[in-house]
Amino acid sequence: MSDGTAVPTSCCGTGRVYDFVAGERLGWSVDHECGALECGRGELPENLRRAIMEHYGVFRLRFAEDPGSRRVAVMKVLREFGMPLSRLKAVLQDGLTGTEAEMTVARRHLARAGVALVLERQG
Repeated sequence: MSDGTAVPTSCCGTGRVYDFVAGERLGWSVDHECGALECGRGELPENLRRAIMEHYGVFRLRFAEDPGSRRVAVMKVLREFGMPLSRLKAVLQDGLTGTEAEMTVARRHLARAGVALVLERQG
């Protein structure tokens, strides 16, 4: 596990946020200096997500090749992740971006749909 990313907290001033892959889902936690712990599964709160991406960089998951006949499977997986169908064309062209853990979960789900993917760190 990484050293975490410092984030402000309401109870004690500072905590460390972590995101990770738990089974097939995204998990996250904030360890507060005072000993309190927040945790969750699924989508990260936006402020925590931003802090992780600022500290570790943004990761891009892109298609290694045009999914072709797998487009319907891709659409189904992306809908499960809450993505509007109106964004599908842009995602097929540009890929998805987020934290490394978010992109790892998405890659696993899309790979099961038979889609070749590349995960890259953007900075």
